[in-house]
Amino acid sequence: MSLIMLATCSVMLVQPGLAHMPTTSGLFPQQLEVKKCWCTLETIPGCVWEIYGALFSGLFGNVGPACCKAFDAIDTYCWPKMFPLHPFFAPLLKDSCTGAGAAPGPSAFD
Repeated sequence: MSLIMLATCSVMLVQPGLAHMPTTSGLFPQQLEVKKCWCTLETIPGCVWEIYGALFSGLFGNVGPACCKAFDAIDTYCWPKMFPLHPFFAPLLKDSCTGAGAAPGPSAFD
C-alpha cells in the first residue's frame, strides 16, 4: 500500500514534457520552487506522510499539531505547486488545522 502511495505522490510532482527539455542545473526552476515549498514539511518527521495520508483518505485526524504548524507556515502561493491535481486540498487542510487549534480531528472532504 505504501509503495502505491509513494508512486502516486511521485507522479503528482512530475510535470509532463519536462523530460525532453535540456537542463544545465539538474533541476528546473519549477522543480526548485516545489522543493522549496515542501522543505518546511520535510523538517518534521513523518509530516509529509501525514499530509499524503490526509490527501488520499480525506481524513485529517492523523495530521499532528507539529505538522499542522509547519503547513500553516507555507505561503499560499505554494499550494497550487504542491497539489496541482487537488486545488481544494490545501485550504481544507489549513481550515482543519486552524479550526481545531492546530490539532485537527477526523474530518472528510468531498
